[in-house]
Amino acid sequence: TRDGYLCQACIRKLPGTFTQYNYDDLSVHHIIPANQDWGRKLDNDNLITLCGVHHKMAEDGEIDAEILMRIAKEQEERHPPGV
Repeated sequence: TRDGYLCQACIRKLPGTFTQYNYDDLSVHHIIPANQDWGRKLDNDNLITLCGVHHKMAEDGEIDAEILMRIAKEQEERHPPGV
């Protein structure tokens, strides 16, 4: 809900973007993988909505985790839980 059901990488036109307002093939990406920090697996600032292309790029390290963390933080500030 926080990310408006849009790929947050596409909306920012990161490399790999074909459609800026992409709502196809979405999934939630754990920026810090759950197997590295189980306690952060459901932290909103560790989760980001990505399309299949950007999810694979993120998993393969082609999108820097710091960039994704900044985007997640930005989204949290714009759309705080419960607001």
